[in-house]
Amino acid sequence: MRFRLLILVTLAAIFIAGCGGETYDDVLQGLRGAALSGKTYNAIRHADDLDASQKAVVNAFCNIATQLADNEEAITTEQYFDQIQADATREAGFLEAKAVETAVTRLRAIYDLSSINGHTATLYVNACYR
Repeated sequence: MRFRLLILVTLAAIFIAGCGGETYDDVLQGLRGAALSGKTYNAIRHADDLDASQKAVVNAFCNIATQLADNEEAITTEQYFDQIQADATREAGFLEAKAVETAVTRLRAIYDLSSINGHTATLYVNACYR
């Protein structure tokens, strides 16, 4: 009897763990979708379940969006990714530099940062923090 109960508890724990957090792509897509539709998403909270490098990239992206919302001419399009990668590497630690680079490459594949202006940056800020 106890053995069966132990098996059931173990299976339930495995099932619950497997149903857990979002993937990095889920967070990027959720953030993008919320921003483009003018909704909130709280990407910073959703990124809590990601690994350190991915979380750092989401944080750096949200910081860049905040800078752009405050000052549209803060940086050029190509500098977005460079700045995000530098900030994320600093936050995650230099030992995570390769993982940060991989996460930024994925960010590049999903986001067209050249389309972000002051208005859309404000939408991204809302999706990041609210």
